[in-house]
Amino acid sequence: MRNSLVTLKQRAQATREAYARGEAPPPRRRHVRTREWREKEDLRLIAERNALQAAQAEQQRKAAEAEAALEAERARLAEQAAEHKAALARERAAVEAAKASSSSLQLKPRPLSR
Repeated sequence: MRNSLVTLKQRAQATREAYARGEAPPPRRRHVRTREWREKEDLRLIAERNALQAAQAEQQRKAAEAEAALEAERARLAEQAAEHKAALARERAAVEAAKASSSSLQLKPRPLSR
């Protein structure tokens, strides 16, 4: 790696020479990240991606559990509704039977004695 002070002196000299010739100075060096930084950034991005994937998997697992619980509740409610309908039908049949038996046993009113 070159000494930064030497590099700065060389750049200054090149700039002076360009101005003396009437040309534009050389472009400034663009900062380039170091290999170590890129490796750390890659590791950070990989860890972030893995955490995101884990969170998504957990969310999907919870959604599947919630869906299964919802289906079980729907089945329980459907069974309960069927039981209620059957009980209601039995009650209606009993009421109809009671009406039928009471109509056959109609009492005739007795004349009032004075």
